[in-house]
Amino acid sequence: MKFLIKWLINIIALMVVIRMVAGIKVDTVRTVVVAALLFTILNSLLGFIFNPNISVKYGSFRSGRSGSSRTHIDKDSVIDVEGKAE
Repeated sequence: MKFLIKWLINIIALMVVIRMVAGIKVDTVRTVVVAALLFTILNSLLGFIFNPNISVKYGSFRSGRSGSSRTHIDKDSVIDVEGKAE
C-alpha cells in the first residue's frame, strides 16, 4: 500500500514539474505514469541499499526435553532479524 501511495505522489510531482518547466514535453499520461513507476522503484531500491535499518542478533537453537517431538526455542537463543523495509 505504501508503494502505491509513493507512486501516486511521484505521478503528481512529475505532472507538476511538467507544467512548471517550459522545456519538458510529454505526449501521453502513460509516459508520466511509467516514469513515476521507475522513479518509485529506484527510490525504494536505493533507500533499502543505503539505509536498510535491519539489526541481526546471532544465537543458537536449543532443543527442549529429550524424546519430545516438539522443539523448545528460547527467545534469547535464536537469530532475530528486526527492521522495516519500505
